[in-house]
Amino acid sequence: MDYDFRHPDLRYTVLTDGTVYMRGFFYWKENFVESSTLSDHFTCEDLSNPNLLDEINGEFCLVIIPSEGSPVLVVDKVRTIPLFYKQLTGGWLIKDFLYEEGTPLDECATQQFLHTGYTFHNKTLYQEWQQVPTSHVVILKQDVAIQHRYFSYSNEPSSKRIEELSDEFSKVLHEVFDDAVKRIGNKKVILPLSGGNDSRLLALLLRERLPASQFLSFTYGVKGNEESSVSKKIADSLQIEWKFIEYDETMWKTIYSSEQWEEYVKYALMGGSIPHIQDFPSVVKLSRDFKWDANEVVFMPGHTADMLVGGHIPPELAFSEHLTQLDLEKAIQKKHYRLWQSKPNKTEGLLKDYYQEWSTRTTWTPTLACLAFDQWNIENRQSKFIVNSLRVYEYFQQSWTLPFWDTRLITFFSKVPVEFKYNKYLYLYTLHKMYPDYFPKPKSTTQTISLNQKFGVFYRPLKWLFHKRNHLQRYFTDPMNWYKIYPSYSDYLKRLAFKRKGVRYANPYNVNSFIVQDVLRKIEAGTKR
Repeated sequence: MDYDFRHPDLRYTVLTDGTVYMRGFFYWKENFVESSTLSDHFTCEDLSNPNLLDEINGEFCLVIIPSEGSPVLVVDKVRTIPLFYKQLTGGWLIKDFLYEEGTPLDECATQQFLHTGYTFHNKTLYQEWQQVPTSHVVILKQDVAIQHRYFSYSNEPSSKRIEELSDEFSKVLHEVFDDAVKRIGNKKVILPLSGGNDSRLLALLLRERLPASQFLSFTYGVKGNEESSVSKKIADSLQIEWKFIEYDETMWKTIYSSEQWEEYVKYALMGGSIPHIQDFPSVVKLSRDFKWDANEVVFMPGHTADMLVGGHIPPELAFSEHLTQLDLEKAIQKKHYRLWQSKPNKTEGLLKDYYQEWSTRTTWTPTLACLAFDQWNIENRQSKFIVNSLRVYEYFQQSWTLPFWDTRLITFFSKVPVEFKYNKYLYLYTLHKMYPDYFPKPKSTTQTISLNQKFGVFYRPLKWLFHKRNHLQRYFTDPMNWYKIYPSYSDYLKRLAFKRKGVRYANPYNVNSFIVQDVLRKIEAGTKR
């Protein structure tokens, strides 16, 4: 076995029956475990046991090399720290990063990347390389890698009333943030504070536990945008320091054409995860202005309570009585295959890795369908798009933590009945109870009317007109100035469609559509050298 580790915190520890490389932390039976204390509690055999791994809670990866037997790779329940592997003659190569120039691409994974911004399950963009999916153990036998899922996002729904569930959620939140504050210690919390519910809740829970001097909040965008106004009001009410970082035309053109952006793309790609652009200019400026040491601060984004609490559940799964596996697959495609539309259609077959797992189910209730939908979301979009945005902090040698992805919260919401989870009802209901001055009372849990239902036969032509107008105007009107990554309007217009291997890709969904296009072009240009 050979390895190539980039992050300095991925350190080895000698156990009684082998060696373990570990990065991060986890809790196990009231014990806080890091690499330095791993040998106090575990053997290599313990850490390879799926039943034990199911019990631990944290942000970590493990590379387990027993004295006898096969190497084992483990990532946490949302893959905060990725691991990659490929087979060599007579062994394996393991990495904690992946950008391979000149390596042949996997066409199925490439289509996944183009349409969503990430590859699925254990795939990477490269034919020879695989990655460890969320909540998985991978055993590297001599001739084959064997995967085991040690945690599944599926539980029987609770029969508790909403008041009981709300009280339980509130209790879990406080436990999670009590532990988070202990981990933080004296570090300064750097808080990306938008006008949304998640970062607002994060700020409130932390401010109850930490002095105002231990915070720096920031937001960004075009001067005077509505979200920044809301953000400042929240920061002022909590008496915490607030910074606004302007995203103007000159800034975007400078950054997107810089060597620093090129280096960051290679750092953050991780074998098939779109490099996160949203925070990048802000972290560039904050790092330059403050020159923090990694041990002085911790970035704490609000990723991504919105999904976990039910914000992504589609009504066609939540309110339908007769569901099939095909309904689930269509719902995933509708929600997640957005970045580009291709002709001829290249999205068919992109879910084939999941057919075997789902085909064992014969009955699909709304609860089961929504749990499977959310599990797919966690294992793919959340881990490889949302959580992978942490690479922007790492690139600037800063630390991070994600309290909303604590296992206690994941497990709690996997048990919430769909009627309370849909439209984030229980979440918003509880937030209003906890902080009535900051969160309004939610209206109801009933199904919202979709635009398709509202406009009927006029929906498709109206949708086409809306997107056409949006494509033509957003270069000038976007509140984040995203599309000024291109030096001129004509350059932007040229990117609205492109051809690849005889297939036309058009109707870009958002700025990530353009980033995926540009990144893939550069990768393929390097592959052809």
